[in-house]
Amino acid sequence: MNLHIYPSNIVYESRIEKITKTLINEKTFNSIIILGIWEKGLKRSQKLHSRIEIIRVKNYFSFLPYFLRKFFDLVGLMFFCLFRFTKVDVVNCHSLNCLFIGVILKIMRGVKLVYDTHELETERNGLTGIRKVFSKKIEKYCIGYCDHIFVVGDKINRWYKHRYKLKNSIITTIFNFPNLANQSKIKSIDIRVKNKIPYDRLIFVYVGLMIKGRGLEELITAFNQSTHHLVLIGYGPSWTKLEKETRKINNIHINEPLDQKHLLMFIKSADVGIFSPFNIKSLSYKYCMPNKIFEYIHAQLPIIVSSLDEVVNHINKNKIGWVVNSEEELKKLIINIKPSHIINKKKNILKVQKNYTWESQKHKLVSPYLKKI
Repeated sequence: MNLHIYPSNIVYESRIEKITKTLINEKTFNSIIILGIWEKGLKRSQKLHSRIEIIRVKNYFSFLPYFLRKFFDLVGLMFFCLFRFTKVDVVNCHSLNCLFIGVILKIMRGVKLVYDTHELETERNGLTGIRKVFSKKIEKYCIGYCDHIFVVGDKINRWYKHRYKLKNSIITTIFNFPNLANQSKIKSIDIRVKNKIPYDRLIFVYVGLMIKGRGLEELITAFNQSTHHLVLIGYGPSWTKLEKETRKINNIHINEPLDQKHLLMFIKSADVGIFSPFNIKSLSYKYCMPNKIFEYIHAQLPIIVSSLDEVVNHINKNKIGWVVNSEEELKKLIINIKPSHIINKKKNILKVQKNYTWESQKHKLVSPYLKKI
């Protein structure tokens, strides 16, 4: 049995869904359990697949302040693992926060341990001071127990190898490319129809978390001076604030998140995808290869990005978008962009789409398990 641990509500975790379904479909495991945190309105137990079960653990200290609440999330997960699961072959920890649980299971149960990190954990945005120092010490200690490590980009791969002197055989890059299986069967409403956008206006779309540091305030400022339309799709702590700010701006629209299979069909009727955070201080952001970039590619949307090292390499190499280095450059590009510019970029996207599918990652994911990790 394979156990996956991630301290979230396991609702929008498309990467975990793709990984677990692939491992089942490739007959790597007979059964998989995904362990997360219960929230009001969600099921405690839920089937993702006939052999994949999501279990959400209740935190009985949810009334506490945020930091203590998160601490007890992890404590609850740890004790649930120790008392509920006695026959686990491999445990996948999908964040540094829960990696110590995997180490404890390895020491006490002899399981194989996979660190399945979704970003550059100790260099993530907002991690500073004593928390950052503590995180680095925890990762340095725990990583020696890992039988394999999966990361989401080549720059992050190289950082981990250099930092911890890892062998090539112990770490693998699995890009978070979309799974396009049965995509043509999905029906979805047109983004233009849903947001009542005239057909003579270009639509720019942002998909992702709505939090500080994502360049959302800069986007709103830029489009407030434009005749083009901006559609923001996602969730997060800034959602309510942004919704209030844009309520009276006719060309900016806020939409709630969709699962990936419906999202791709929804944004296909837009014109350009954007991810342009500025003044990046986090190395995790700088090295990131976010889901939205690949979602834009498969929706055939040319992409506007800021100076994110690995993303910029893909954009420039394939000529599928534009790179902006400041808010002024972003405003200028939005004002001057023409439908003909977009059409030319779309032609290039069609040439490279096949290189950005989950199918191309499957063998890299399964191979370490076949070697017994």
